[in-house]
Amino acid sequence: NPTTAAPSIAPTYVACDSTDAMNVVFLMDESGSVDSTEWDVILGFVKRIVTFDVSPESYVALYEYAALAAFQELLEFTGPMSTEQSVVIDELDSNNYTPAGQTETWDAVNRVLDDIHLYKTNDNCNGNGDECWNRNDILFLITDGEPTGTDVCGDMATRMAQSDVDIVIILIDPNGVIDETKVSCLDVKNNGA
Repeated sequence: NPTTAAPSIAPTYVACDSTDAMNVVFLMDESGSVDSTEWDVILGFVKRIVTFDVSPESYVALYEYAALAAFQELLEFTGPMSTEQSVVIDELDSNNYTPAGQTETWDAVNRVLDDIHLYKTNDNCNGNGDECWNRNDILFLITDGEPTGTDVCGDMATRMAQSDVDIVIILIDPNGVIDETKVSCLDVKNNGA
């Protein structure tokens, strides 16, 4: 008598309950090489990370980019997630796909790094005095890895070596071919971050 193994139980996810407060930035590529289906995948991915993996004590900011004129801060640092998570999710839900042109990754990463610096210094944490300067910074760059504007790795390698912002690069695969060498300079080892 052959027996059939019992089916495995579907995985369940529990929301992060860590007290590790961070400044978390999502920089999303909405350039012409990313189509509307891939854009929906990017938004779904970010919503899942915000919902399950960002500490309730953390603050989140959202940006999208394509050509220079298409760079946009969608949401300034908002938090803590324990009370403001729905604001982030609502912003993602209301963000419609807009086909844009070039992929100006170099410019977008530089602008976000500048914004993080301003947030922690000149802006005094957007005026709310939440001691943002005490939180570590992490930037999620979500891209197809096909920058078409300024070469990403020109001056960026030097800047990244001097930055204390951790960068996580998420490459999406629109055509089945990813050339991570075009953004690999953002992955700097031993930069103190």
